[in-house]
Amino acid sequence: MRRRLTMVLGLVVVLAVTGGLVVVLNLNRMLEANRERIVSELSKGFGRPVRVGRIAVGFHRGLAAELDDLHVADDPAYSTDDFLVAERTYAVVRMGPLLRGCIRLRRIVVASPVVTIIRTAQGLNVDSLGRGPAPAVRLPSPPG
Repeated sequence: MRRRLTMVLGLVVVLAVTGGLVVVLNLNRMLEANRERIVSELSKGFGRPVRVGRIAVGFHRGLAAELDDLHVADDPAYSTDDFLVAERTYAVVRMGPLLRGCIRLRRIVVASPVVTIIRTAQGLNVDSLGRGPAPAVRLPSPPG
């Protein structure tokens, strides 16, 4: 009897692991198929162009979308370099809303970020985050 129970439990574990792998592979395919949309939504959220190296599913105390090599452009009124560069970023999603087809984030973690803050007489480069680039500043024309 004990041997049969061990075999059944072993089979259940194998099926659970196999099922988990299938789910992760399908989610990775879904993320990759929607890559342009995801990056576009990130760009809209930041109000700036965004580039991402890799997008994949991961587990970080919950189901998460992992973004490797994240680059968020700076406001062009301040710099042509990146405002934010992160080697690894992940966003943990809430499972309840996800099962209903709605994405709600529980936590966002940015590992090893490099953030460039620029202050000028017009303000900070972070002032336009989420709103798009600041209006172009016109410098006075030199006399003559």
